[in-house]
Amino acid sequence: MSEETGRQRLRAFLEELKRWGLSGKFSIFDGFLGTVVPKGEFSTPYLVVSLCHEGELRGRYDLKPYVLRRRDIHVFLPHHRFTIEAQSDDFRATILVLDYGFAVRQRRGLSLEASLRFSANPVFSFPEVEYAALCHCFDFLRFTTVSHLDDREEMAVRVLNAMFEVMMSTDEMRQMPHLRASHKGELCEQFLKLVKQFHCQSRKLGWYADRLCVSTKYLAEVVKAVSGRSAVEWINDAVVLEAKTLLRSRADLTVQEVARKMGFDDQTVFTKYFKKQTGLAPTAFRRA
Repeated sequence: MSEETGRQRLRAFLEELKRWGLSGKFSIFDGFLGTVVPKGEFSTPYLVVSLCHEGELRGRYDLKPYVLRRRDIHVFLPHHRFTIEAQSDDFRATILVLDYGFAVRQRRGLSLEASLRFSANPVFSFPEVEYAALCHCFDFLRFTTVSHLDDREEMAVRVLNAMFEVMMSTDEMRQMPHLRASHKGELCEQFLKLVKQFHCQSRKLGWYADRLCVSTKYLAEVVKAVSGRSAVEWINDAVVLEAKTLLRSRADLTVQEVARKMGFDDQTVFTKYFKKQTGLAPTAFRRA
């Protein structure tokens, strides 16, 4: 399959999602994204929750390897890069595709802390009882997409809240502080959104602080307190991930062209920056 054919299939798939579900808020189906889009790296604007029932799937999420097995849930956050590399013949999963804004607005919606956790490690496993409860939630959501009942959307929202409740019931999730409604949580979330959007434009923390109308020191303290990582680490991670993706997926670009796309006027500066963050020069990373 050619690269252009792959892009066409992905565009067609995303357009189809807009027509599924309740007013575009969510869709649910069996299989896996690998059954409708080609192998290779891609991302979507949606929140994708995959519940594995049988078999095994292997891939990469933001270039990090992952494995999905029975009773595992994999949470793909919007605009993160993921790759499907292989799946067993008996692999079977149920896929829930949600509008991210709709998901976080639910009473038991995804908190900022949960989103940060999923960014770092998107796969986690459930005991049999919780897995069975999630299966029931997914089945009922499927029913609401074909039901003609007047209150089907209200029913779907209740089931989604129950699903999020089960997903957040693990010991690891329970230990997370609930800062989403606080000023600090909101500030950290705004910062991460800016980093996602503008990391190629600026790598200076002060630039982000100015746009959030806070001091650089305060922003650094808040991001560290909420996320457990420094603000500079978040910026560097976004820059390095973008650079790695371009170096690996765009063989037609020279290192100098990658540097320019990343906002570096000087290839030498880009090379030093990349090597400091990864331990490898861009050319060495591309060959590895």
